[in-house]
Amino acid sequence: MVRQGKGDVVITDVRMPVGEPHRTGIDMLPDIHLARPDLPVIVISAQNTLTTAVRAGEAGAYEYLAKPFDLDILLEHVAKSLARAGKMPDEIDKDTSERDAEHFIGTSPAMQDITARWPGW
Repeated sequence: MVRQGKGDVVITDVRMPVGEPHRTGIDMLPDIHLARPDLPVIVISAQNTLTTAVRAGEAGAYEYLAKPFDLDILLEHVAKSLARAGKMPDEIDKDTSERDAEHFIGTSPAMQDITARWPGW
């Protein structure tokens, strides 16, 4: 999806539930930045260590949030990253949001809360 130019922000966990078990969300950052250098990536993790935060920053993460985090803070970082890219939530391409919904990974109550607060997702 990133290579196809889809999406305005990537939110990734350090631990990935699918794909290569030895690759983390941080490991994906160079590939994401190579494909789309200006695409902001927010990394989240329950591995709340200084090393993890530093690795995320060194890999080019726009922001790092340790779990548990306040949903409003995550949404604030998403809004700031969109504003920095010259976009606002109401300007996101809503024509593709429903079509791409099957690519949205996150069915936890917290992720459902995000989609309820920001219906354009």
